Amino acid sequence: MTSTEQFQQAFDASVVQIRKRFIDRAEQQVQDLDELMDCIESCPDDRAALEAATSLAHKISGVATTLGFPLIGELAQTAESKLIACATPSSGASLSQAAEAVESLFAELDRL
Repeated sequence: MTSTEQFQQAFDASVVQIRKRFIDRAEQQVQDLDELMDCIESCPDDRAALEAATSLAHKISGVATTLGFPLIGELAQTAESKLIACATPSSGASLSQAAEAVESLFAELDRL
């Protein structure tokens, strides 16, 4: 086996481990995002919860896409956009639209 082949095998093994950590971490992120959505639904004016949920969706989107989970990245981006829209009163966005986008993300993360 050449050094290039060995390097490629080591690289591939590293990527597999990183993807596995993302999947493992996704369970906690789903819990965190679910708790934040509960806070937002019970108190729509909770700007801190809305910002935290938006930030978490953004992080999931970037990492998922980078690690080769394009659908999760797309769903997280949609959730992030809907949450941002909820923070902008003039947008006319509803919390139910954001919650629906987050639920779609949860469903896909559960499939991992």
